Amino acid sequence: MAGPYHSAMGVFSGKGPTSDEWKWSIDCMRQVAEHAAKTKVMLAVEYLNRFEIYLMNTASTRPDLSAKSSIPISA
Repeated sequence: MAGPYHSAMGVFSGKGPTSDEWKWSIDCMRQVAEHAAKTKVMLAVEYLNRFEIYLMNTASTRPDLSAKSSIPISA
């Protein structure tokens, strides 16, 4: 399953992601990953441009999310 499900799309604070926003995203991604593993679904996170989303909008942020959440995420 692919998509920008790591954060709310089109929601902007006017600043970069806060540590709380990273924590919320990681917590949600862990829950999604647990369910995906049970149903044998592979996750592929889509990063979008800075005008659509600000939590993860470059390929370089994907490994950071994967490492912090301790779940494998493909891109």
